[in-house]
Amino acid sequence: MGILMSLAWSLSGVLVGWGVTSLRASMAFARSREQMSHEIRLWQEEAQRYKAVADQVSQEKKAWAEGIKQGREEVISLVPLLLLAQRKDVTP
Repeated sequence: MGILMSLAWSLSGVLVGWGVTSLRASMAFARSREQMSHEIRLWQEEAQRYKAVADQVSQEKKAWAEGIKQGREEVISLVPLLLLAQRKDVTP
C-alpha cells in the first residue's frame, strides 16, 4: 500500500508539474506571438511610410526631368536669336 501511495503521489506530482510547465509555456508562446504581431505591424507601417517617400521622390524626379527638358528646349530656341543679336552688334 505504501508503494502504491508513493507512486500515486509521484504520478500526481509529475502531472501537476507537466500542467504548470505547459501553462507557462503556452503563456510565453502567446506573449511571443503578440510581440511578433506588434513588430510586424510596426514594420508594415514603416514600409508604407517609406513607400510614400519613394513615390514622392519619384514624382519629384519626373518633374525635375521635365523642367530640365523644357529649359534645354528654351535654350536651343534662343541660340539663333542670340547669334543674330551678336551679328548685329558686330556689324556697323
